[in-house]
Amino acid sequence: MPYVSDGKWGYARYGTKDLVIEAQFSDYRVFSNDLAAVSSSNKCGFVDHKGFLVVSMVYDYFHNFHEGLAAIQTDWKLGFINIKGETIIRCQYDFVSDFHNGFAVVGKFCDETSKLDGLVDQNGEEQIPLIYSSLLISGKLLLAGLKGKYGVIDNQNKVVLPFSFDRAEYISGLFKFKSEVEHLIIDNQGNTLFHS
Repeated sequence: MPYVSDGKWGYARYGTKDLVIEAQFSDYRVFSNDLAAVSSSNKCGFVDHKGFLVVSMVYDYFHNFHEGLAAIQTDWKLGFINIKGETIIRCQYDFVSDFHNGFAVVGKFCDETSKLDGLVDQNGEEQIPLIYSSLLISGKLLLAGLKGKYGVIDNQNKVVLPFSFDRAEYISGLFKFKSEVEHLIIDNQGNTLFHS
């Protein structure tokens, strides 16, 4: 478990004060996939449970590992590495989500106020091109925005719910949609729970 000493972070054995990794980092994350993201001198890397630096501190930003991949940032662009520190998806995106069910949302800014989102698999292949104004993964479905309207697609870019709603939100596993004449709630399996 993380502990702090003189403004530096390290790790102690859970439930004890037995030091496992000396306090030496300016920032930390909890362990995930047997690695913890740490930073020092404004660069980030990953250590194992013994404190060995498994992934060198060369990154500007990091996420925890999810499904064996971690988002990292270099030169203001984001990509993904595996637990060996190998680049799986090169740093080319302005935005990335963590992986869920084998997929991650990725995006690029078009200008100061808009972006385009798409979907990549764990090999970095774009399963859905960067054409949506917004994407949010829930299960095997994605809440998607396109040309000012909202709908639902699956991870193969098949339309599950047409883009006919003016507003949409995702709350606790539910997609909620509104237009001037229609209100709809569906779950993340595509089942209709409410329609008026």
